[in-house]
Amino acid sequence: MALTVSKTFRFEAAHVLPGYVGNCSRIHGHSYKFTVTLGGELQEVGSNSQMIMDFSELKRIVQDRIISQLDHMFLSANRLELPVHLFETFRIWGDFARSVVVLPIARTTAEELVRWIFTTLSKDLSNTPTYLVSVTLWETEDSSATYTG
Repeated sequence: MALTVSKTFRFEAAHVLPGYVGNCSRIHGHSYKFTVTLGGELQEVGSNSQMIMDFSELKRIVQDRIISQLDHMFLSANRLELPVHLFETFRIWGDFARSVVVLPIARTTAEELVRWIFTTLSKDLSNTPTYLVSVTLWETEDSSATYTG
């Protein structure tokens, strides 16, 4: 019997796609939404009996590993996507450096972000009886990327 469970999460973040021809070449933000889908067997004993995973445990993992890192941050790729001189300009607005998260990805596209989320969560779920089936990330209400590993 193949069972899956899914839970949806949200975070707000800004990014830029240097070299892109179009609006995304400028700093802009998104109200991101992503759905995590898990598969596995029903647990047979304990308080989680007849569950694949307690939704509150999944929420804790996602909050700790994903949302706490990305929410209300400027997302940047391995190679910093902002010219260095802009950091001095942003510094006058507050501690901008603390608002940037540099992710180990090539570019902050929806495709790269969803793969990073999947890979990060896979590591945390490896010690559970569940497995990650997919993650779908919506950058806008009608534009999404899905990674199934």
